[in-house]
Amino acid sequence: MRVPDAMTQQALFELMARARARRDDALLQMASGRRVVSPSDDPRAARELLALADESAAVTSQLRTAGVARPWLELAEDVVSTIGERLTRASVLAVQGASTALTSAQRASLADEIAGIRAELIAMSERQLDGRFVFSGTRTDTAPFDAAGAYQGNADAVEIRLDGQAVALNLPGNAVFGEVGVGGPLDTLARLEAALRADDIAGIQAAAGALDADLAANSTTLAQVGTRLIEIDQATTRLEDRKLRLAARADELGAADLAEAITAAEQGDAHYQATLAATSRLFGPTLFDYLG
Repeated sequence: MRVPDAMTQQALFELMARARARRDDALLQMASGRRVVSPSDDPRAARELLALADESAAVTSQLRTAGVARPWLELAEDVVSTIGERLTRASVLAVQGASTALTSAQRASLADEIAGIRAELIAMSERQLDGRFVFSGTRTDTAPFDAAGAYQGNADAVEIRLDGQAVALNLPGNAVFGEVGVGGPLDTLARLEAALRADDIAGIQAAAGALDADLAANSTTLAQVGTRLIEIDQATTRLEDRKLRLAARADELGAADLAEAITAAEQGDAHYQATLAATSRLFGPTLFDYLG
């Protein structure tokens, strides 16, 4: 009888181990909320879950990039909008200064205000974000203009890749502010100030016309920045939707069915206890009675 008893004991051990494993697996699913806890639980699902996790991490990285990009464009939008307001004021002053009814002293007063507007624009051109100049192209460690008003940046833009598209984060300073001796707002304001101080009516009128062109260009630039912000918002929405779809698929593959897990745990425990009881009946009080 020793050989059959040993074989029977081994068989019961195996039955108990399987029942206990099923019960413990179900309890782990209940505790973790996951059906696939290790690759051996479902190799195919585990591989797909790993791929989903990698893709989700890439999407999260893209969302962080979008979060970094937006402040650059918001700052540019604020500055370009403010420039438009200041140029509108300068245009009003130019019209006043072109009037033959004004005295030299009055024009000098207008010139002082124009000088103040120009100083504001220079200060705005030096705006920084995280210690980097926003309006110097890719030369973000260099102030965009020198003391004489010459542009020191370049025509390139800081770019990011967002959802497969290149998005420029900044604008070259000479495209936004112009450049003394070349053209654009800073040059126009310098010429207007000089014409006002010289009582040069023709020069004032010429500067007024240039201001109209500068304002039109400013509106175009503002629209461009707005378009880039919209692109970032749209890309962010697409990325967030993709992240939700990835999470839903991961749940579909790996989430535990709580009711099913409870049933499996109960069945596994019942099988385990039944095997334990059978062992006790067959072999009498043994170590099995204390395994529970």
